[in-house]
Amino acid sequence: MELKIINEISKKDKSDYIALCNYTDKVSDLKQIVRNVTGIKINENRLGVFFVDSSNKRTLLSNMNKTLADYGLDKNTTILIKDLGPQIGWRFTYIIEYLGPLLLTIYFFLKLGFDKSNPTQVFGFIMSTFHYGKRLLESIYVHQFSNNTMPLKNLFINCTYYWFIFGVVCNYTLFNINYEEPSYNPFIRYTFAFLFFTCEIKNLKCHLILRELKEKNSGEKGIPNGEGFEYVSCANYFWEFLSWVFFSLFVNSLPFYVFTTFGFLIMRSWAIKKHKEYLKNFPDRYPRNRKAIIPFLF
Repeated sequence: MELKIINEISKKDKSDYIALCNYTDKVSDLKQIVRNVTGIKINENRLGVFFVDSSNKRTLLSNMNKTLADYGLDKNTTILIKDLGPQIGWRFTYIIEYLGPLLLTIYFFLKLGFDKSNPTQVFGFIMSTFHYGKRLLESIYVHQFSNNTMPLKNLFINCTYYWFIFGVVCNYTLFNINYEEPSYNPFIRYTFAFLFFTCEIKNLKCHLILRELKEKNSGEKGIPNGEGFEYVSCANYFWEFLSWVFFSLFVNSLPFYVFTTFGFLIMRSWAIKKHKEYLKNFPDRYPRNRKAIIPFLF
């Protein structure tokens, strides 16, 4: 089939091009065809290929493993190409994001000193290093990414959240000589710690379910089940949110509640987007009773 290509990368080149493709070609194949036809030299990861439908809506062809047929492209499709700007790998971004708060947690705890720490601070250190150590290992060995890269600017946004709000503000507040343990019953507090670790394990199991689905479907998403996916589309986000709720209750410090609230708002927006994608990709099979992130609510 022939696809019309409109080049929005070069202001000087106003020519339209024709790309000869097959329905079975993947997005990665289309990118290479576009580069050959137009002579564009920018890095493949910066090359944004958009599908323009009849209503002039632009959809970024972001999944390199999907075929043109998967995206619904046909011979009357117009392709728009743009420069997406500097990019960075998803896996590398995750590693940088989580390495920062892990190292800062260790730094602030060692600065305080074990001999000057109260039990809540010691357990808070264990809980924090467990979480970010787990996230690092998941980023290296578990997660599979549909997109190769993300905009470089997102790294700085995400690092502000993880490095500054948690790494600096939360850790400085917790690992401070003036920090006082919560006054409520220790049994209740350590129940919160137990529930934190329970949610962390649940979160890990969700990531393993998602990884197994992608492996079965050659990199494509499937319909997840188990560990809370029966109730929400993003059970991994649900358990992570709960783990930070219990962490915040355990230390009972305002910066942790702020960090948890911001995290929930971010994950909720991601969950709603992913929930809509599930409904779109599996219109006849996806369970209609599932919510996006919180069971029975939203």
